Amino acid sequence: MSNDILLSADLLQPYSLKNSRFVFDLRRPERYFKLNYFLGRIEFSVDGVAVGPTSANVAILGFALDLKSILNQLNQPGEVKLCSMLNEQDIRLARDESSDMIVIEPVWRDYVVIVMYQDILAAADRFLQGLLDDLSLKFPQLVENDLYPAWRAL
Repeated sequence: MSNDILLSADLLQPYSLKNSRFVFDLRRPERYFKLNYFLGRIEFSVDGVAVGPTSANVAILGFALDLKSILNQLNQPGEVKLCSMLNEQDIRLARDESSDMIVIEPVWRDYVVIVMYQDILAAADRFLQGLLDDLSLKFPQLVENDLYPAWRAL
């Protein structure tokens, strides 16, 4: 049984303007990409059921990197929370010892969805790689960041 997993993002603005001295520098440390850069809307659903954040101010590269990293951790049984800047939009992901299934629980919803581990891992990889392709075309200096090769290898 294969799940229909949709992971997509719309870039709404390249960065967050928290003060007038903010400098958009794509060589900055990773925390800038996870919090301040490439803000947009994420669409994340499994078999038509929404499980992703509903905010339009998600750091989409940070979300993609965190999701792929968490799924890499879940190659073994365990539970990890994908935290958003808004705590009410955290997503719990869990895998038990007896299954190749991942339970996805958006904490602000009253339901869970279950997906095959390989399906969600492949979807997260396509999402991250496609996002890196798109962002590096729009912002060619992104590939100069020392972290870029590690993001590609994730």
